[in-house]
Formats: sequence, structure tokens, C-alpha cells
Amino acid sequence: MYNSCFDNIFIGKYITYLPTCHSTNDIASELVQKGLAEEGHIVITDFQTAGRGQRGAAWESTRGLNLTFSVCLQPDFLLVDEQFYLSMAFSLGIKDFLSSYTEDVSIKWPNDLYVGNKKCCGILIENAIAGLALKKSIVGIGLNINQQTFENPKATSLAEITQTTYDLKELLPALLTQLEKYYVQLKNGKKDQIRHGYIQAMYGFGQERKFRDASGEFTGIIEGISNSGMLIINKTNSHRTEYAMKEIQWL
Repeated sequence: MYNSCFDNIFIGKYITYLPTCHSTNDIASELVQKGLAEEGHIVITDFQTAGRGQRGAAWESTRGLNLTFSVCLQPDFLLVDEQFYLSMAFSLGIKDFLSSYTEDVSIKWPNDLYVGNKKCCGILIENAIAGLALKKSIVGIGLNINQQTFENPKATSLAEITQTTYDLKELLPALLTQLEKYYVQLKNGKKDQIRHGYIQAMYGFGQERKFRDASGEFTGIIEGISNSGMLIINKTNSHRTEYAMKEIQWL
């Protein structure tokens, strides 16, 4: 059982723990729809039978070794075209948390956390919209902590990097505190500060990388993100182009 984070303003004050579930995002969404989840409510599990990541991919996680949870939010202060700021804020919170244990932490656009050249964490955000603004958001987080065997050779964990085994119940409060710090900044209108921090933390920022888009493979330099969160790449021998998530693939 995970303890509630009473030192926080709202994120983690209420925690629903399930030994196993199909998806913490789905459970969190059900609680919100039934009016049973206040802002900051956490749904956490030891194992998801149907965990998912970006682009509909399955999320690989061994039972009881990682932090797998969802956060219920009411970010009605964000317009629909500002929704990527939520992704930026949570990515920065996780980056700060990981950086307290290891070095070379970066954010691979749109919202994967990397240590070196390997993925350590993924975020999946599902929003409900009311008019021109967000109404409800469920932020799903899968953070590899103690798992050291992966089918994906590009995956890693905190334990694999540091050669240390961690107590998940002790790590969760520290992580939630970092998430709340950036979410409160966002609520207080510090969007420019968050966007600047995100760009500076981007994996491959200012470096020439290989990509693939609808026209084929190309090399380009990552220059940042647009106001709506699209990836800006200066194509070698070409021009600056903005990409949505499903329009480009890293090589």
C-alpha cells in the first residue's frame, strides 16, 4: 500500500492502490466520470494487464518493479491549443526527479524520458475537452525503477543505471512533489518558463539527427517546439518544418 502525500497541495493526497489492473488510465477515467476523484488523485498499480504507451504501443513493465500510475487533473486553465504545456510540465517534473539520482537525463519529444540514449519513462496523457479549454486530464506515467531485463534494447531503468535497488514506496512521494511543483507553475501562468526549460532539456536539441517523414529519410537539426508542441526541425539543405507526433519517426 502506498501512503498519501499529505505534504503536497493536492497531487497524491488521495491514492487508490490496485495490485493488478488492466490500465491505470482507464481506472482513473472511470473514477473521474463517477465523481470519485478530486484533482491530484492517484491510481497506482503493481502490474497492468493492458498498459499502453504513445501511438497505441504496449508498455513493457515487470510486476512490482516499477512505478506505474495515473494522475487525475482538472486543467481548465489551459486552452485546447495549450494542452502540450501539460506534457512539458510533467516531463520536467520527472526529469528533475531522475536527475537527483543520475546524470544525462533528457526529454525525447514529445514526452519520453531518456537517460543517455535509452528510454526510462513514458507518459500518456488523455484529455477531455469542454468548449475551447481542457476539462479533465488523465496523465499516465510508467517509470522504470527496479526492472533490469527488457525485451527492448533501448529501454533502461534507474536500478540498471545506478546498480542500486530502490523502495518504490519511498520514491513515489519525491516524484509526486516534483510533478506538483511544475503543475503549480503551469497553473500560475509560467508557461514561458516551462517551455524554455523543456526546450533546453530536449534530447538531441541543436544536434543533427536522422528522421523519416512521409517523403522518406532525412537529416536535420532539432530547433525546438512550436507553441502548440510541434517538433521544429531544420532539414539539412532544405528548410524548417514543423511535425506533429505521428508525422515523423526518429531513426
